[in-house]
Order: sequence, then structure tokens, then C-alpha cells
Amino acid sequence: MAQASTSRLGICQTCNTTPARYSCPACSFPSCSLPCSTSHKTAQKCTGVAPPVWSKPIQANEMNWGSLMRDQSYIAGVGRAVEDVGRQLVGDKLIPQGRRLGADETVRLDERSDKEDKMVREARNQGVELMLLPKGMSKRQKNATRWDPK
Repeated sequence: MAQASTSRLGICQTCNTTPARYSCPACSFPSCSLPCSTSHKTAQKCTGVAPPVWSKPIQANEMNWGSLMRDQSYIAGVGRAVEDVGRQLVGDKLIPQGRRLGADETVRLDERSDKEDKMVREARNQGVELMLLPKGMSKRQKNATRWDPK
């Protein structure tokens, strides 16, 4: 007969004798020890790896400090991955490093020629926001658009 549990997780579901101390990150299976946890993973073919944050939606009333920090950690991780990819692209010279323009303009990564700069400026003067594809893109290489001052 199983003894009364003093654990918030209840009794270990593998041995059914000891209060559970651990919960499987993948399926929340309660266990009391490493042997019981290993037995659970083998018997139920559980990975024991927690699912990604975005795969488990939660309701607003279930939101707590831990879930908020998990979301923040995920967002920070994505930001670091994006920065790493950007640095790698610049390092591999797939995109040039940005250069600072005038006070009202932002950093540019497209390294436009003077003719392209003039075309974009003249289009803006006519009320058209012209955006060019990054260098190296096949459509930009095939594009024959030019500014005709006439």
C-alpha cells in the first residue's frame, strides 16, 4: 500500500511508494529518483526534454513569473541568434557593413552607387518611396531601372 504523500507532486508514479520530488520537463511525470526517472523515460519513450516555449500556449490566468521569464529568455535567445547571423553575414562579406548617412537617415546596408542614390532621391522628390533590393539578389542584378532627368 502506498504511503500518504507530503509532496505537492504526489507519489512517484514509477515505484508508487515514495513521495515524488521531481517532475519530468517533457510530460510532467512525477518521480522520486534518478532510477525511477530513467525507468519512466525508457518505459514511455519520453525524451525528458522540455518542449519549446512557443509550443505550449498558456491562458492569461496561468501566467506567472516563471512563464514570463521563460518567454523573456526565449526572446533574448532569438535576438542573440539574429545578431550572430548578421555578424556572420557581414564577416562572410555576403552583406556589407552598414554606413551612417545624414542626421535624418538611418544605417544602410545596401552600398548604393551614386547613380542609384540620385535615382532614389529624385523618386522621393516625386513622392515615390523607392526601395532597392540588396546587392547580390538576382532581381536587383537584372533590374535596368535608371533615372531619366528629362
